[in-house]
Amino acid sequence: MPVDRDTLIRRWYVHRIRLDSEGTGRRVRIGTEAFARPTE
Repeated sequence: MPVDRDTLIRRWYVHRIRLDSEGTGRRVRIGTEAFARPTE
């Protein structure tokens, strides 16, 4: 879900969670998106 720029400016970062299907399982990926920086 996109986060608006004002939220990132106000909070400095948001955590991102992504689930990728792998066969019959799921891989969980967790990252941090910070203001003016790419997602890590």
